[in-house]
Amino acid sequence: MRRRKKEKKEQEKKKNKKDEKNKKKKEKEKNDEKEKKKKKKKEEKKQRKRRRRTRKRRRS
Repeated sequence: MRRRKKEKKEQEKKKNKKDEKNKKKKEKEKNDEKEKKKKKKKEEKKQRKRRRRTRKRRRS
């Protein structure tokens, strides 16, 4: 009886650990994705600025 209880508890512990790991992994992926988007947006903004500058030069 005790042994079964102990085993069950241990399995639960392992499961929790695994779930926690998965959760962290997902969180990290989500974060990385966000960073990627942010970087892309920033780059686009820079590009726009660059284009604008060249247009101004051509006109004058």
